[in-house]
Amino acid sequence: MTVNRHAILTLILLIMVTLITVPMIFCASKGIWSRRDIDRYLAMRSWASPVMIALDSGRLRPGSSVKELLEIEPCVWQEEYGKCVIYHYTPKGSYDGLTVVTWNQKLTAASAGSCTWDWDFFDTTPAWIIEKISLINESRELQQRMPDYKKHFQEHEAKLLNELSETSIE
Repeated sequence: MTVNRHAILTLILLIMVTLITVPMIFCASKGIWSRRDIDRYLAMRSWASPVMIALDSGRLRPGSSVKELLEIEPCVWQEEYGKCVIYHYTPKGSYDGLTVVTWNQKLTAASAGSCTWDWDFFDTTPAWIIEKISLINESRELQQRMPDYKKHFQEHEAKLLNELSETSIE
């Protein structure tokens, strides 16, 4: 039985193209562009949190509902800033972290990390929301450090929280 040399070469070429193309498509779909990205991705995937797996698989993505998120796994603690709620899946002060940011009950950002790696799944949170949350946290810190001005900082914080409660980005 003679084997067609052309068929064998075609098969070998097809296998080689597949072995190169499939990993490239996978890496591009995950945002992996360097050896460091591969290391960060593998570190993230070694953490077997149900939410982490859902984020990586695309089951949870920008616009997914808070209901979907919490059905997968309840959070450990959360921060509320009007329509913006930040869900944390690790205890306060932990070296590891998994955080999901929502606006108006929809996911806008998700990230994970540790002291040696970090991974951003997505971030569509408008910059002005992040800025207001930063100002609120700064105000809360100043209330602790400067108790004589606590009332002033509380008023400032209340104004910012009101803006986050009343504003719509839809």
